[in-house]
Amino acid sequence: MNNQTFIGIINNIALLFTILLVYSIIPLDRLKNKYLYKFFIGIGAGAVGLAVMSTPVIFGPGIVFDSRSILITMSGVFLGFIPTFITALFTSVHRLIQGGTGAITGVVVIFSSGILGLTYRYVRFNKGINGWIRRWVELYLLGLIVHSVMILWFFLMPYDVAMELIRSLGLIIIVVYPLGTTLLGVLFFQQHDKDEMAIKVKESERKLEYLSFHDPLTDLYNRRYYELILKELDQEKYYPLTIMMGDVNGLKLVNDSLGHDAGDQLILKVSRILNESCRENDIIARVGGDEFMILLPNTDIDVAESISKAIMEKSLDEYLDSTVISISVGCATKYLVKENIKMVIKDAEDKMYKTKLIDGPIVRKETIDAIINSLFKRDENSEAHSRRVSDICVQIGNKMELSESDLRDLRMMGMLHDIGKVAIPTRILKKQDSLSEDEWIEMRKHPEVGYRILSSVKDTSDILECVIAHHERWDGNGYPRGINGEKIPLLARILSIADAYDAMTSERPYRNKLSKEEAVSELKNNSGSQFDPNLVEIFINDVLHTIA
Repeated sequence: MNNQTFIGIINNIALLFTILLVYSIIPLDRLKNKYLYKFFIGIGAGAVGLAVMSTPVIFGPGIVFDSRSILITMSGVFLGFIPTFITALFTSVHRLIQGGTGAITGVVVIFSSGILGLTYRYVRFNKGINGWIRRWVELYLLGLIVHSVMILWFFLMPYDVAMELIRSLGLIIIVVYPLGTTLLGVLFFQQHDKDEMAIKVKESERKLEYLSFHDPLTDLYNRRYYELILKELDQEKYYPLTIMMGDVNGLKLVNDSLGHDAGDQLILKVSRILNESCRENDIIARVGGDEFMILLPNTDIDVAESISKAIMEKSLDEYLDSTVISISVGCATKYLVKENIKMVIKDAEDKMYKTKLIDGPIVRKETIDAIINSLFKRDENSEAHSRRVSDICVQIGNKMELSESDLRDLRMMGMLHDIGKVAIPTRILKKQDSLSEDEWIEMRKHPEVGYRILSSVKDTSDILECVIAHHERWDGNGYPRGINGEKIPLLARILSIADAYDAMTSERPYRNKLSKEEAVSELKNNSGSQFDPNLVEIFINDVLHTIA
């Protein structure tokens, strides 16, 4: 090996680095089509290969050396199959045109370098290589393997030519070429890391932009986007512009009774109904907990009414845990520039609330019925217990000569007093053993939950205080408020005795039922502490004998 050969190869590798650095700043990433991008990357890499092959180190007639093996190896590692194939094709054709003794060997080296680079890409590179030391070591080993194989291919030429090449260039090929491969690989890695970081930054920006304009639960647009797009659509070219306002009936009731997860499911079902009912260009936004706005550009009121009808019809076919889904909708249309968009929105809102005044109470009553039926299905003893308690309450009320209104309330209270248990996990309701302290804490929440559920229905407003107080004690040691004596509503005191008596004389998962005599003994023992003593006396003396 002479100095001229060594310098020539170093210069050729330096030329490769220079051209690639210039090439790296060309903004090919603006190409949106992935395959078109890879095609042009391949064309560019092929052109770089031709450039370095145009200034080779000539060892003998038809035997030339340059840095194309480094280029093609790194192309395989970092660019993938399509660019590598194009680069190999360009350089192979050029090498065949050059001709000479080493032409076939040169082509074989080109393809073996590409294959080894691609193999490394799919075996190691795609899995991620962290740490610069590991990268340097692996790149050097790859370069060493590629160029060791290159030396083996020398024997495709006459033996004496191959041996002469090994004696003259073996050290350069085994030392300099792997170093060149390593350095070029490091540059590619730096560019790759920058590209990866740029992709992550763009993806983060895209996600942030998406989140800033979309509701996280439903993926519909949010209030911010609605307010921005409303300004954009309030132009003559979008008239008639119809604004539709929708409100989910009974969401608070579902949240209170079935939990917020069920409320989220209700919102998701409503958003799906809206998506299925509206057209592709309609803009649907969730602007509040249970409120939706729909913007319908170039849509008159007749078309909007048909969409509104489709929404309500679809909602009638959907249920959430036996609860009907209901959406109150109102819409108004802006036809002229001079019309105030705020007044159009107000008109849509007024129409929606008129619909809600009609639909709301009906839906809430249906929801209450569905909730109590859901409880009865989960706990087969609850329905029979509630009916017996209801009957006992009415009998006590009759003996006390209460008004018809109070008797109606007693009957309703008996059926609904445990409705709050719908929020209690089934494992607690059906537990065979005694409840733990934590489970009792959970169970004691049911009067408050029942209160919240029933507070949404006008027909049950008279019994609310009684439902929340039916586990209060005469001595003030009950729950949830700890009130005592006559501060506890009369009907709640009646319900407390009826509920306790039926509970004691019924089979429970965690204990056997008491006899009538044993239950009476318990009532007497707790008279004046847990129960109103006057009501206990009325129940034992005047009502008990009528109960089977």
